[in-house]
Amino acid sequence: MKMLKTGSLLDFKWYQSKIGLEILFSLQHADGSRKVFGLLEQPNLPQTVSVKEVEYKILLVGKTGVGKTATAANLTGHPIPENHYETTGIEVFRNYWPARIRQLNKVVLFNLNFWESGEMAAKKFDHILPACKDGIDCVMFLFSLVDKSSFDDLPQMICRFTELGDDICRIAVGTKYPFS
Repeated sequence: MKMLKTGSLLDFKWYQSKIGLEILFSLQHADGSRKVFGLLEQPNLPQTVSVKEVEYKILLVGKTGVGKTATAANLTGHPIPENHYETTGIEVFRNYWPARIRQLNKVVLFNLNFWESGEMAAKKFDHILPACKDGIDCVMFLFSLVDKSSFDDLPQMICRFTELGDDICRIAVGTKYPFS
């Protein structure tokens, strides 16, 4: 396996190149908004471009109402729900994003799958949490900046996911930043 040098791994100006613009165009509608892809869909990339797809499963966990659905929707270009509702099962948001890795001089297409489930559904149905945990690459622990109890629950949530091993990326994310 080839080791990458330290520093920025991505070429941030690559998006302005002809190939970068072609790939971005295939991921957007005519008005510039992101295309939304279902679980069985994928982007129709230009045939002139050789791209390796790299898939990641990212699980969002947190107390009810911290904004798991809104965060996943925001990160994937879906509309953010106006009203709060608890997710009744498992919801998967999918996002494709291209990047050029500088040291390897290769273009990759990241296929990011954000999984989340409602807290009550996970407690009620035994199969939901194992299905969410199966094959994950990253866990995002969400807490609300306006609800201290959701932050206090972080250590317990992190402990519930320690059996997954050390190769799982763990990220804590604060949501609902108070603007006033």
